[in-house]
Amino acid sequence: MRESISRKPSGRIRSPSLRRDTSTSSGCAYFPSCTFTTRNSRSFPPFAREPGRFDFDTPNVKLFQRLDEAVARLRELEIQADIILFHPYDADNWGFSHMCRVQDEKYIRYVTARLGAFSNVWWSAANEYNLFRSGYKAKKSGWQRILSCIRENDPYGHMLGIHQCLKHYDHRDKNLTHCSLQRTGMYVSTELTGEMQARYKKPVVWDEINYEGDIKPTFGNCTPQELVRHFWEAAVRAGFAGHGETYTDPDNILWWAKGGRLHGESPARIRFLKEIMADYGNPRLTCCQSGEQLPVGMEEDELFVWYFGSTQSAAQDIVLPSRHGYQIEIVDTWSMERRILDGEYQGVCEVPLEGKPCMAVFARKIRATPLPEKFDPDCLLRDLRHYPGGKISTDCLQKRPFWAAIPLSCMIPFAICRPWQGTL
Repeated sequence: MRESISRKPSGRIRSPSLRRDTSTSSGCAYFPSCTFTTRNSRSFPPFAREPGRFDFDTPNVKLFQRLDEAVARLRELEIQADIILFHPYDADNWGFSHMCRVQDEKYIRYVTARLGAFSNVWWSAANEYNLFRSGYKAKKSGWQRILSCIRENDPYGHMLGIHQCLKHYDHRDKNLTHCSLQRTGMYVSTELTGEMQARYKKPVVWDEINYEGDIKPTFGNCTPQELVRHFWEAAVRAGFAGHGETYTDPDNILWWAKGGRLHGESPARIRFLKEIMADYGNPRLTCCQSGEQLPVGMEEDELFVWYFGSTQSAAQDIVLPSRHGYQIEIVDTWSMERRILDGEYQGVCEVPLEGKPCMAVFARKIRATPLPEKFDPDCLLRDLRHYPGGKISTDCLQKRPFWAAIPLSCMIPFAICRPWQGTL
């Protein structure tokens, strides 16, 4: 498992602490009650076992020692560990999802005290929080209290999110640092990154787009081409995306649940995306498009990125500021091929896309013209409005939101800024 993670272009791994199965040593066991994960698993509950029940007041130290080791190993690999504190998948009626508020808060204090000293820890209050159907966690007020409790007991201010199944949580909550999202439609997810940013004014992390695989549930039979497209959509729209793999296995052991060797075609192409962004200095992009239009990312007037997704034009017009000179690079995101065009470009330019889907275009400023004494910010808009993709957002040229300052650096997938790098 460690080998597959080290080869995967990961910036972050999600792992529950209230779990049954810890048969992997990396801390990546997931969804304890799923058919795919419980077969051939070793029972390792988070609380001391008593005849017929668990003692929710006494943590199982052996499990948390394993979790300590897993987080430490992930830190060695420079990977963030997103610790999922609660989930509604109660295996064998153990009662973990029905603990009362007092028991939950005692558990939170223990976990945050134990793992909070790790610099690579994130907190996820819950996975699919709205699947809790009873108890105080079935109400929004219950989660508000849980989020406050996590924040109050974490002196280091680690990143904190909460993950939904269908209806989004109100990520405007002051305790939350980012939006942890799952797709709510069959096909559209990362295309809505800009809308989520505008609604919540926080970084958007698509923790669950879909998984590359071929199992029956629709969450786990995405093609590699579609998953790679979502990664590019997220990146160009200044968001972040997460990868998982769920190909069938004779023993029903999926990488998504148990680890092992990755079989899919998307990881190499996600790494390719990561490498390209690094070559361009891990730009802090702002998306110029909104909704489901073709995205155009920009870093002021220094860099522009077009992503054409599933369209397959032989050529396409792009529009650059006419005052500067730009170098253009054509990227085949699936074949992982790059080609820099000869010459210098400005204004309206036709770029060759070879009639292929999944093409991207990068335009980097290589010659700058000094600004006039009275710079008209609408000059760039007058150029960009001719872009064939659709509506242009003027906000990105007037005031950059704070979430636009998050770099794309090694954070793909689960593209994550380094939120805390202090010393203890």
